Amino acid sequence: MDTLINDFGFMGTPKGWSVYVGGNGGINPRFGQKIAENITEEEGLRLLDRSIEWYKTNAKKNERIGGTIERVGFDKFKAEVLQAVH
Repeated sequence: MDTLINDFGFMGTPKGWSVYVGGNGGINPRFGQKIAENITEEEGLRLLDRSIEWYKTNAKKNERIGGTIERVGFDKFKAEVLQAVH
């Protein structure tokens, strides 16, 4: 379950990795949303790098990645990050 409440989490599956982004415990808890599934370790690391770069570009001061994704929109985040990974 920690995978879903972290800013970025990997969950192993028989076919590869599922990746969740934007989770948060604490005062304003939220589950991370699945951005990819059945990907390789290499793809997952590229996705992590691209997500961090996207966050640096789009986040407001003291905003966690989940808050940034909520403000900008998950579909936009996903499209921009996945485009750079593939």
